[in-house]
Amino acid sequence: MTYSMNDDDTRRKVLWMLKRLSSYSLWKRKRDAWAIFADAYENAVKPGQKVILTH
Repeated sequence: MTYSMNDDDTRRKVLWMLKRLSSYSLWKRKRDAWAIFADAYENAVKPGQKVILTH
């Protein structure tokens, strides 16, 4: 499926998506979430640690 960039609505949506995906705040939130996950994973696999699973 192709989209015409001559269409104002399509162009506006594409540019909005590009701005959103390239924003600093989005990538900072992703980095922060990854850091939380990585810390929790590292603590879970440390030798001698008791793992407690909760939902």
